[in-house]
Amino acid sequence: MSAIRSFINYLDARGEYSYGFDEYAIPRSGRRYTPYIFSDAELLELFRAADRTSPIKRSPLRHEVIRTIYRLIYFCGLRPTEGRLLFREDVNTDEGTLLIRKNKARRERLIPMSEDVCEMCRDYQHILRQVYPESRYFFPGSDGKAYSAEWLQVNLKKLWKTAHPESRARVRVYDLRHKFATVSLMRLIDSGTDINSAFPYLSAYMGHSEYQ
Repeated sequence: MSAIRSFINYLDARGEYSYGFDEYAIPRSGRRYTPYIFSDAELLELFRAADRTSPIKRSPLRHEVIRTIYRLIYFCGLRPTEGRLLFREDVNTDEGTLLIRKNKARRERLIPMSEDVCEMCRDYQHILRQVYPESRYFFPGSDGKAYSAEWLQVNLKKLWKTAHPESRARVRVYDLRHKFATVSLMRLIDSGTDINSAFPYLSAYMGHSEYQ
C-alpha cells in the first residue's frame, strides 16, 4: 500500500494523476485478502472442470448449477451472494437482463447480459423447469432453498483442484468478480477509453455505492 501511495504521489507531482483516491480507499493496517486473479487459461480449465461434473440422484440439478453459476458470476461481475440468491423472475432471458436485488450497497440494479450468457441461461432454464418447476430460486438445491455460501466456495475449490492439481493458490468465488473487474479495466485501457470517465459506469454495473 505504501508503494501505491508513493506511485500516486509521484504521478500527482508530475500532473499526470487526476483520479483522487480517498484515504479510506487505501487500507493502512490489518491483514487483507489478496485476490487471486485467474489467467484466461486457468479460468477456461476451471469451467471445463465444471462441465465434467457428474449428476447425482439425490440432487438432480446440482451438476447443471455448477456448470452455470460460476460462469454467471464471472461474466456478469456478480458478488457470490447475488448469484446464488437470484430468483427465477430475476433472470429475464427475453430482455437479456438480470435484476440484482438489494445487496451490500442496499440498492437494486438491472444489468444487461451478453447474448452468449443469455443463451446459457435459457438452456439452464429449460432444465430447471423440468427438474424443479415450482422452484422460487434460479439455483435451487434439492430442498428447494438457495445453496449456501459455503457450498459455493467448497465446490469452487474442488473444481480448482481438479483443473489445477499442482496449484497451491487459495482461490475464492469472489475472485471471479475481481477477474471480471480486471478484464473490464484492461479492455477499457486497450480501447483508449478515458478511465476516469469509465470508472463510474463500471462501478454502477458492479453495484458499488461509490466508485472509489
